[in-house]
Parts: sequence; structure tokens; C-alpha cells
Amino acid sequence: MRLHGLSYDPEKAKFIVGYTPYISVNDNSFFTEGLYKKRTGEYFLYGEGNADSPYASYNKEYNGYQPGTKIKPLKFDEAKAYFDKYDSDEYSDADGNFLEEDAVKRLYDKEFGKIEVSEAKKIKSFSLKESTTKKIARIAQSQGKTQSEVIDMLVENA
Repeated sequence: MRLHGLSYDPEKAKFIVGYTPYISVNDNSFFTEGLYKKRTGEYFLYGEGNADSPYASYNKEYNGYQPGTKIKPLKFDEAKAYFDKYDSDEYSDADGNFLEEDAVKRLYDKEFGKIEVSEAKKIKSFSLKESTTKKIARIAQSQGKTQSEVIDMLVENA
């Protein structure tokens, strides 16, 4: 699926964690969703669900909702916040198996572990090409760092 010129494919992206509510698949509000990370570091939510779910699509011909799928791109902080959206015992792995709370915590730590900042920082202003700022943002998101940390890393390795 393409959104705003970018491709989001759950078949090609890395599955991080999923959510399926404790309701019957036959219930009209049933849905399932997963948090994914593209090879380029962008996160997205892919969901599919029945006619009364958040993922339903509107059918003009029948003037009503039907089962559907949706993709929602997420910023780094939104992807992190996804782990707080539901109770930890409601998350699942790629096979749909529910995860224990400690497994969910390990997934979170592996994907979004804390970054230690030990040096004092100074605020500076620079003029950069738009393509450069986009690359810095992508690198930051894929590595779970701030854009300032990416620039520090690039300068240190130059």
C-alpha cells in the first residue's frame, strides 16, 4: 500500500508486536493489528477488522461498512507509545500467540531501549538541504536516536 508516495508492506517489514482483543472473530467489532518497522526505519501500524472495527471500510454501493484494512504511519514516539495503548497481556507475536508481560517488556527494550546522554549539549542553528534533513530523520528513527545524536555520530566518525 502506498501513502503519501511511500510504500508500506507488512509482508516486507519487520513485525514487532501485535494486538488482538479478547473477542470472537465473528463479532462485528473484531480486529487485529500489528506494529511494523520498515527496512528504512519508519514505523507503521497495519490493521484489519470486521465491519464495526476501526479498520472497516465504507462501501458506497451498499451504503454501509464492510471488513477492511488500514495502514497508519507512526513517528518514533508514537511507535513507543503503542506499547502503552493496551494491557501487556493482550499483545501477541507474529503467529498470534499472546505474550507474557516480561516478553512484551523485552520487545520494548530491544526496540526502544534508553539512550544515555553523557556530554553537555549546546544549541546551534544550521541551514541544511531538505534532502539532508530527511536523511538525518530517517537515520535517527531507524537507530532510535535523536537527530542531534545522529549528527554527533556522523561528525565523530568523519
